[in-house]
Amino acid sequence: MGTGQKCTTMESSTTEFEIIQDGPLAQLSLEERAIVLRQSNTQVGDVGYFALYRYATILDYALMFLGVVAACIGLKTKQVDEPEANVYSCSPIHSPITFDQMGPVMLMNSKGKLTKTLYTSSILYCIALTCTEIKAIVVFISTFICTFSWMFTGERITKQIREQYLRAIMRQNIAYFDKLGAGEVTTRITNDTALIQEGISEKAAVCCTAIATFFSAFIIAFIKNWKLALVLSSTIPFLCVTLGTVSTYLRKFANAALDHYSSGGALAEEVFSSIRTAQAFGTQEMISAMYYGHLRLAYKEGKKKSIALGLMGAIIWFVLYSAYALAFWEGARMVIQGELTAGIVVNVFFAVVMGSMSMSQIAPNITSFTTAAGAGKKIFETIDRKTTIDSMADEG
Repeated sequence: MGTGQKCTTMESSTTEFEIIQDGPLAQLSLEERAIVLRQSNTQVGDVGYFALYRYATILDYALMFLGVVAACIGLKTKQVDEPEANVYSCSPIHSPITFDQMGPVMLMNSKGKLTKTLYTSSILYCIALTCTEIKAIVVFISTFICTFSWMFTGERITKQIREQYLRAIMRQNIAYFDKLGAGEVTTRITNDTALIQEGISEKAAVCCTAIATFFSAFIIAFIKNWKLALVLSSTIPFLCVTLGTVSTYLRKFANAALDHYSSGGALAEEVFSSIRTAQAFGTQEMISAMYYGHLRLAYKEGKKKSIALGLMGAIIWFVLYSAYALAFWEGARMVIQGELTAGIVVNVFFAVVMGSMSMSQIAPNITSFTTAAGAGKKIFETIDRKTTIDSMADEG
């Protein structure tokens, strides 16, 4: 079995080094090539989005849970509406009088000509306005708590990732740095960790709020009228399939663009560190062409990512506007048949509108999530890499 594994390693090494026969390893034997390849390569594997939270502590999870609860409370407060009864609910939209009519109502009250119906309506209208102000305050506080908790945990987790990455870099054997440019380490610690922080902090908070909006809006729609809400829910599977499919391609293009940017940064860092040598040999044009090649490849991948994102946005908005048309058509039919009132149609429609609009807020943030996962791929590869010679190990 050991001989078979050795032969397999030799064959894979031979296949890989056939591509670089003119390189610096061409003069080595197959066994020496396999040793160098094993000591310098890293294990390539996909990093999921939730793997970015591997260094989160109990406090971080508690804060994130608090942020999710705060988002749900804020959205439920914003969308709360009592079922229609003989008197309207705690919302000015159901009031039989308007704000412009309050002046004449007060004048009638001063003259003693105010009827009981108008008096009750005016009191309930004032209560509704007060409830609206209270709801606005609750929404503000809950939104602040949600955003702060996620951004705070994002800062803490990113700090741990930077420390673990730097510690892993210091542990690597010298062969590892033959394929790692000096600028690449700087790029990983600064740019890539910033992308990770963006994907696990404020963008995650926005996405959490949008998801809570989506579910709470459809719950309210089903409470108001389940038939109309069920008809409008036919667009949900199409949205989920679109988001899931396009996000896969977005992650692929984001990973490729980050790799090209990192290679270009490493090249520029090495050239600037030995600028005298580059100037002495007159290699400015050649190095500029090499750097431009990295940027051109990154531009192509970024262009593909932008096209995929635009296509996803177009499909989502098409589905949303189709849902609006379906809501008015089916709602009008049900009103004509006497199954529900126009007020219920408006309530269900706006609930679906808010839920659908929340899905449109998720779409642009998917790019941040895929980019964060792509940035974490190279970082976690280095962190998880077991070096052959560990200078910080307790065992010799």
